[in-house]
Amino acid sequence: MRRRIMMDARSTTTMVASTRRAMRARRWAIIMGGPLLGAFGAGIVSQPMARADTTLVATSQQSDADLSVLADPNATPEARDNAARKLVIARNDSNLASLADILRANRGGQLALARALATTPWPDPQFIDPLFSLLTSHERDVTRAAAAALGQYKGDNTVLTRLRELASASPSDDTRLAVIHAIGMFDQKSAAAMLMDILQHSGSQTIENAAADALVGMTGYSENGRNAQRWQQWWSTAQKESDVDFVLDLVRHRAAVYSQRVIQYEQLQGAVEKLCQDVFDQAPKEKRADLVLRFLRSQSPEIRAQGAMIVYRTRANGEGAVVADDMKEVRRVLGDSDTTVRAAAAAALYNDADSTQQLVNQLKVETSEEVIISLIHSLGPLQNVDATALIIRIFYTNPSQRLQIEAAAAIQLAAGLLDKHADLKAHAEQALMPLLEDRTRQPGATALRVAVVAALGSLRDNTLLTSFRDLAKASEPPAVRVEAIRALGVLQAQDLVATYFLADAEPAIRLAAVQAMGMRPTPTFLDPLTDHVFESNEVDAAVRAEAWRVLQQWLASPELKDDEVLHAAANLQKQNDGEKYESALIIYCDRQRAIIKTASAGPEREQAQHALAVQQVNLGDQEITLKKPALATTQYQAALEYWKANGGDIANIQTLTDSLSRSLLQSHQWDKAIALATDAMKQAENDPTQGPTEQLISANFLKAAQEMLTAEPPELDNLAAFFAAYDKMNPKLPGGYDDKLNRIHQDFLNKRGH
Repeated sequence: MRRRIMMDARSTTTMVASTRRAMRARRWAIIMGGPLLGAFGAGIVSQPMARADTTLVATSQQSDADLSVLADPNATPEARDNAARKLVIARNDSNLASLADILRANRGGQLALARALATTPWPDPQFIDPLFSLLTSHERDVTRAAAAALGQYKGDNTVLTRLRELASASPSDDTRLAVIHAIGMFDQKSAAAMLMDILQHSGSQTIENAAADALVGMTGYSENGRNAQRWQQWWSTAQKESDVDFVLDLVRHRAAVYSQRVIQYEQLQGAVEKLCQDVFDQAPKEKRADLVLRFLRSQSPEIRAQGAMIVYRTRANGEGAVVADDMKEVRRVLGDSDTTVRAAAAAALYNDADSTQQLVNQLKVETSEEVIISLIHSLGPLQNVDATALIIRIFYTNPSQRLQIEAAAAIQLAAGLLDKHADLKAHAEQALMPLLEDRTRQPGATALRVAVVAALGSLRDNTLLTSFRDLAKASEPPAVRVEAIRALGVLQAQDLVATYFLADAEPAIRLAAVQAMGMRPTPTFLDPLTDHVFESNEVDAAVRAEAWRVLQQWLASPELKDDEVLHAAANLQKQNDGEKYESALIIYCDRQRAIIKTASAGPEREQAQHALAVQQVNLGDQEITLKKPALATTQYQAALEYWKANGGDIANIQTLTDSLSRSLLQSHQWDKAIALATDAMKQAENDPTQGPTEQLISANFLKAAQEMLTAEPPELDNLAAFFAAYDKMNPKLPGGYDDKLNRIHQDFLNKRGH
């Protein structure tokens, strides 16, 4: 069955932006903490710099499973890479011995683990000797990865010295090149001295080029390139600096070129994104799934990420069937070694029930803040208990305010699910409440405080009523007060809202109070709410508009009695607001129609019919005042039929007939007006008491014709239609009215030039 994604613009923007933020974060980590360029950078440093300090800790069961995959000779390279990445990010000391053994003896796991250690710092002493052993491997990829992993031991002069010895003494150029690259990762003066010595004395152009590349990576001076003379000029100054000043200069220079590098990289990323999307859009539909599959299996993480984002955008556009065959591959790259790819894959699996377990499993072990946010977004609509429990854990395990804001929003979305799981709901409250008492009072933490209050409000816990009342007081930031007032509304504490906040000095607070009042109609506060509809009482237009919306909602609610609705309508009439008075009467009439339709007892139905007829007359009169005669006609006609059928007073029927006649003429319903007049004349012939009605209708015809003739400018077209209809009337109007109309007709013809 085709499953269509339903999501708002905010979710779409957030998820796409998250993947781009992940790319920028990775670039910053590389620029500020490691080489930008170099002979070996493309194969090793292109992996993301993971952030192990802001993570959900993997369980011991997961670690055991990952160790098994890493040691399994039959596991795919992708599976081993993913397992190694998870193990290194977790930094579980209990795994050190097992991982060191893999570096020593497991050929299948050596490369994957060395790569993971090269991209995610875990410079533990137990890995040093096994990594140095791998430098003499006959496999170039293993040698490069091991060297890059040793490059993470910044500040360890013993490791740096051993690398220098290998750079000088190793008979293998592959080893020397890899080691030189690792030396360049140390970002310290002694490492620069080693590279300058190699550059000046190696005797090999290949080795000298590698040393120059490593210096570029260390310093960011790409303009020096492989020019030994330029590097000598640089070193003549740099070597005089203290060790500390040398490092500070490196950081300052890399920061100076950062903005330019980011712009260039983002231009490249934009070009890649556009190219992939254009290729997809231009491909025949039957070929698109295979094309996306190729993207998802690319060696380039940027291309894999774009493949996932194409799936995301295609599903968001309601065309999920086009990429349905790619979903399995998207689930696979959800465990990709690249942060950007994982974030894009998580976004692509938004609200996909078939991917629930994979999303939950990834959330258990994920370390990247961007990816966790993307996972939370995609799991939200699925309302999964395990996912919600993991999200609650974030408040205990992750200090990131941004991530906690997202987690609070997810809990708000899961309120319905939590209502069905009392223990989990209590756990959520226990996690959220301390944030109101502690961290969220720090400067700049208002956004988190707002998110927490909104999440707690969605849980509808009456025991928090006092807390919300206190949070709504003036001592809190306005945004927090607004959320607390909304929470009071959810808890149906309209008495507190009206008493303390409906007259607040801040328009935003009054607006929130009015919105909270709308959550439960409360007759006691009908007049205070009505007061906020009018400019004389409420200066803020947004508050007035919301008060009117809420008032209409109240008037339609069965919680208000009919006389309370009419009371509010009368207040609107006193304020000379004809449109709102009309709306209130329409709501009242709709209420009576609903009773007529559903009433089980005859008296109840009859009472509603009578009340409806009375107010239809008032509504018709108001619509005449508002120059809406066509609408008034409907009201008068219905009321007249009711009174005729139910023995209405003759005077009342005459008045209604007169009103109906005037509204028909004002709305230019000539044929209906004539039919009404003809019927009145026939009744007058049979019943002399109907004579006044006949006279009133005749006078209405004459008045209508006179007004059209004397209007500025004269309504000649309307008069023509009027007389065309009147000519067909038989008999004509009595009592001299026909003669008067004929004279008006002649005046009309004269104006027309006949």
